Amino acid sequence: MASQKRKAKRTPPKRAFYPSNLREAVRLGTLADVQRLVVAGADLNEANEEKFTPLMSASGRGDLSIANYLIQRGADLNSRNDIGQTALMIAATTGKREMIELLLRSGADPAASDDCRRNALHWATSRGDVPEAVALLVRSGIDVNASDVGGFTPLIRAAEMGHPKTVAALLKLGADPKANWKGKTPHQIALERGNTAVSAILESAK
Repeated sequence: MASQKRKAKRTPPKRAFYPSNLREAVRLGTLADVQRLVVAGADLNEANEEKFTPLMSASGRGDLSIANYLIQRGADLNSRNDIGQTALMIAATTGKREMIELLLRSGADPAASDDCRRNALHWATSRGDVPEAVALLVRSGIDVNASDVGGFTPLIRAAEMGHPKTVAALLKLGADPKANWKGKTPHQIALERGNTAVSAILESAK
């Protein structure tokens, strides 16, 4: 009887990339890479030229496991990048509710504003139609009618950008439909921009 040939054991392919610093690990690696570097003594708050920290990168990417690990190890929740953004503001630009919840629950300052007086709510309303994230931020204590350095309230910015669900959520949460930017209301701005769905919502709020 012919002897059976033994199948050669397959060895797992070698990884071609091992991050050498924490920011790189957050961006391109895995949680295991991050843990390896932190245990080896990596600076949790090491920033790049634009002052982005590992936690900011994880927050922007929406990586809950890495963000949670960094927070548990003591990463600074309220560190600022070169335009004054915090990790919470960066998470708000993505509209990812779970990340925003994690940061708020862990002690991120909802009242913080950047160099142009934009808070996390300003950033959320300017980047997407994200009513759940907006509601979460307002309920954390952010002033729904705060103006940035250019005079934009979150409602004005959402009307300008054409985010109807966000506009509706802001109105329910107390946003002022008569807020004024250079003599124009949010309704007038939505009309000028051709944002018909938004203008219809604001028309009914008059």
